[in-house]
Amino acid sequence: MQAIEPNTVANLKSGFRKCGIVPINVDELLQRLPRGCNQEAIENSFIANLDNRRQEVTKPLKTRQRMNIIAGKSISAEDVFGNEEVENNIETPRNSTNKDDILCDDSSGDDVETEMKEANDEADFVNVCNELASGMKSKEDLLQLQPIVHQVGRYVAFTYEGEIFAGQIVDFNDREVTISAMQKSLKCWKWPAKANIMSYLWEDMKGGLDAPKQISKRGLYAIPQLAAFWEK
Repeated sequence: MQAIEPNTVANLKSGFRKCGIVPINVDELLQRLPRGCNQEAIENSFIANLDNRRQEVTKPLKTRQRMNIIAGKSISAEDVFGNEEVENNIETPRNSTNKDDILCDDSSGDDVETEMKEANDEADFVNVCNELASGMKSKEDLLQLQPIVHQVGRYVAFTYEGEIFAGQIVDFNDREVTISAMQKSLKCWKWPAKANIMSYLWEDMKGGLDAPKQISKRGLYAIPQLAAFWEK
């Protein structure tokens, strides 16, 4: 320790001097760089990094475009993007149509058949309306009923006070038939909370019905064969 003590202060200063700290000397640092490095490339890289940082700081921020819109007036794409941009995005239709495409289009034939069927249905509907208006036919004539099957559990359509109702055969004899009648509910049918069982004459029976189709968990049924009679 005694041998190196006289040079301790000088050695400490020499370390700072070698790093270019005290006194400040850039040449000392440059001399410590490896000789194989290209000094010019290092300088260019440093300058490029500074340029990138400068562009990030000085880059203008994007601002939203303010539009003057009159209250209550709608705007279109042309108002937002301009007429030229919208026109460029619009596809121009072909000037001519291929005749083969028209002749070979299967959908056109289906459309014609559909239109013919609808026209026939409309004509039939008009004829039925005319017959009803002239008194040639009644609503009962429009019902598509089946022959009555004399069997317990079968469904029938019967008249009561000028209206037609649906019900299920409970019992019968040669003169009368006992029916558990269903109740009309708007355009559907349902079984009443208390069974409505009455006896009717066979003359009041209009025809047989298919079993009603349940269409709701609330106990609503559909009887398509009576739909024509109850349509207003």
